[in-house]
Amino acid sequence: MTRPVTLSEPHFSQHTLNKYASLMAQGNGYLGLRASHEEDYTRQTRGMYLAGLYHRAGKGEINELVNLPDILGMEIAINGEVFSLSREAWQRELDFASGELRRSVVWRTSNGAGYTIASRRFVSADQLPLIALEITITPLDADASVLISTGIDATQTNHGRQHLDETQVRVFGQHLMQGIYTTQDGRSDVAISCCC
Repeated sequence: MTRPVTLSEPHFSQHTLNKYASLMAQGNGYLGLRASHEEDYTRQTRGMYLAGLYHRAGKGEINELVNLPDILGMEIAINGEVFSLSREAWQRELDFASGELRRSVVWRTSNGAGYTIASRRFVSADQLPLIALEITITPLDADASVLISTGIDATQTNHGRQHLDETQVRVFGQHLMQGIYTTQDGRSDVAISCCC
């Protein structure tokens, strides 16, 4: 019998955010996705890349992969307090068999109420342009009023250089967002949609 193969992050540290975002990156040959945390941290580098989509170098520039707009970043507020990784328990692992990145955190608010916040996500091998993310919040000892703020963040850069211009942004109903972008060299259009 073979053991499942996983890569585990032993503990959370802001100093190793980008190391594990690279080590636990997911992809399917069409899309590549860094294993950034859903919540924002100052030193965190987010990244989503499309195979073959790169900025063609002009004079004095180099060719670069285009860092696509971020669809996974979010702010989670429980009873008005914004979630960040001060925690009691922590687990994050990349399962090589399923390609799923899983994280589970026990988080205590400033008033001591505890919640388990679990996430899992994958880049589909069957439907190449599909990325799926599920967040589950479970109260341990108190009721919860949960507010999740998310969207499409088109301010992603490669070392400070942005390669996309926003053409159109639309919201359909309460759960579907779409952004349409053009590379600055005008050679490629990209549409990104997310449903939450």
